[in-house]
Amino acid sequence: MDTSGVGQSLPLKENPEKYQDVGKLYPEISRYEAKNWNEIVCIYNEKFRNVNEDWLFRGQDCDSFPSSNLHRELSRLGVSFEEADKYEYSIVKMFERNGFKYKDILSDNLSFSEIISAMQHYSAPTRFIDVTYSFYISLFFALEKHKPIEFNKSYIKYSLNCPYFKFEVPSIFAIESNWLTNAACRILKSYNCSEYSDFYPGKNEKQFEKFFLKQDSRKQFVYNLTPKIINPRLSIQQGTFLCQGDITKSFWSNFNLLLKYNKRNSIAYIELNIIDEEAYQEIMRELYRMNITRATLFPGLQGFAESVKSACYFPNVVENICKNGIWK
Repeated sequence: MDTSGVGQSLPLKENPEKYQDVGKLYPEISRYEAKNWNEIVCIYNEKFRNVNEDWLFRGQDCDSFPSSNLHRELSRLGVSFEEADKYEYSIVKMFERNGFKYKDILSDNLSFSEIISAMQHYSAPTRFIDVTYSFYISLFFALEKHKPIEFNKSYIKYSLNCPYFKFEVPSIFAIESNWLTNAACRILKSYNCSEYSDFYPGKNEKQFEKFFLKQDSRKQFVYNLTPKIINPRLSIQQGTFLCQGDITKSFWSNFNLLLKYNKRNSIAYIELNIIDEEAYQEIMRELYRMNITRATLFPGLQGFAESVKSACYFPNVVENICKNGIWK
């Protein structure tokens, strides 16, 4: 692909595994670390509370750089990303052709971006990456399955001497929305694309097909995309998607090109080193009090059933329910 006019991307490897890999070579990406609720709140107030900025957040149970479900599935199967467009096309067409069986859920005449959004909602492998405008919702997704580990000297000694030891650190990846939009449009302008000044691929299906689906006009970039028709989950979770232009490359390869337009502090990541059980339970209790639970984020019986585990964070509630005995 001709990248004349785009400039040089950062000298990083194709797929950096950890945020540290990015941060070491690109120090303008802000890095934060939090170990408890108070530190998390301080980071939010210091960095993300500005009402004049809209941030996109992705909470993950690891500190690996974001990757789409489709790319993770292809990696698991040992399939080259160069084949990703064929797999994506096949999966979307299978979903589209069989969607009539679920008329109670899927609307008629959905655009391709709306079809892929629905697929993402029901866990099909797609190029979309879920993000949210809510810092605390991303915090919930990062930590809901986390297992705190109380470190001690023997444990640290074991981890340092065991080559197979791997401790995943939950994290939040944050991008300033206006910067992302402007950087992506500057990339399109550098390719002499006239649409850069009026680019709304979530609402303009012709733009979505041209810049994200068709092989002869694909470009390497990342854009914040919200479909015209928003499903209830996306609305409740204050969600949107990151969508990469060239699916035959990794998300990082697409995102990397935007970084030369990075203004200081427009990208950040937060490592959530929550290794204390009491600190973890305090965080989950605070999120519960904010009404951020599986029941509210995933309306329906399944979400409610998954949310009742929150009782574990409130021992006094358990004691109150059982004060007259159990199973009598």
